[in-house]
Amino acid sequence: MQQVIAERRRVHALQAAGLEPTRTILLTGAPGVGKTMTARYLAAEIGWPLFTVDLAALVSSLLGKTGQNLRQALNFGQRNQSILFLDEFDALAKRRDDDSDVGELKRIVNVLLQEIDRWPSTGLLIAATNHPEILDRAVWRRFERVIEVPLPNQQLRRRILEQAMGTHGQALESKDLDTLALSTEGMSGSDIGRLISEAIRDSVIDPKIRLPEVLTTRTLTLLRQGPEAQRITFAGIAHFTLGMTQREIANLLDVSHVTIGKYVQRWTMQERPGLHVHGLKKPKGGRPNGKKQ
Repeated sequence: MQQVIAERRRVHALQAAGLEPTRTILLTGAPGVGKTMTARYLAAEIGWPLFTVDLAALVSSLLGKTGQNLRQALNFGQRNQSILFLDEFDALAKRRDDDSDVGELKRIVNVLLQEIDRWPSTGLLIAATNHPEILDRAVWRRFERVIEVPLPNQQLRRRILEQAMGTHGQALESKDLDTLALSTEGMSGSDIGRLISEAIRDSVIDPKIRLPEVLTTRTLTLLRQGPEAQRITFAGIAHFTLGMTQREIANLLDVSHVTIGKYVQRWTMQERPGLHVHGLKKPKGGRPNGKKQ
C-alpha cells in the first residue's frame, strides 16, 4: 500500500523514467480483514474521491443490459481522477469454464477484461473478493498488483483490541489484552470490533458488570464453542508465552487441568517437537522452567 501511495506522489518521476504508476489492484482475503478499509485508506492518502460500484444495481434481467451497466460504471471511473472500488468482485468475474453459468455472465467477464486493459494511469481500479478461487484465470493477469489481506496475527489483534477500546474511552490491563489477543485467534478485525461493541453495550446497560470481565467471558465462550484445534493452540501459547499454569488455563476454558495438560502436549508435539513437557513447573517470564526457547 505504501508503494502504491509513493508512486502516486511521484508520478512525474516515474513518467520521466518511462514508467506509469500502478493502475489496478486486486485485494483478496476473508470477510472482515479490511479490504474495503484498505481502499478508503488509499483514497485518503492519495487525496482522491472513492467511488464504490454497487454490483447488485448493475445486474439486470435484460439480455446485454448488465454488460452495458458495467461498462458505464467503469467508463465513469476512467473519466475521473479517482479510485473505483469493485467489492464482491467474484460476482462478476467468475470462471468462464463454469458450466452452471449462463452465457450472459460469461460475456460480462469479457467486458471486464476489456475495460481493465484500457484502464488509464490517471485513475486507480481496486477490486476485492472473498473467493479468489472462483475468479476467471484471465482476470488475474489483468491486475498489476494482487495483494492478500490476511487475518490479523496475535500481535496485531492486541493492537486492534487496544485501539478499539480506546475509541470507546476504555482501557484494559496488559494481562487482559494478552489473554484476549490469544483467545481471538482466527478472528478478523471486524469480528473483534463487533465483540468489543457488544461487550461495551452490556457494561453500559448494567453498570455492575466490569468491561474486562464481560469481554473475556464473551471471548472465551466463543473459544469453548469453537474447534478443539483453537483451544489446543490457546493452551500451548498461554502456557509457554503468557506464563500461565495449566490450572489457570483450565479455569479459563472450563475444562480439567488434565485436559489442558493433553492440549499442551499436543501443541508442543506440533509446534515444538522434541521439547519435554511432562512435569513442567509454572513458566517464568513466559518460558518453561526459565529456559529460553
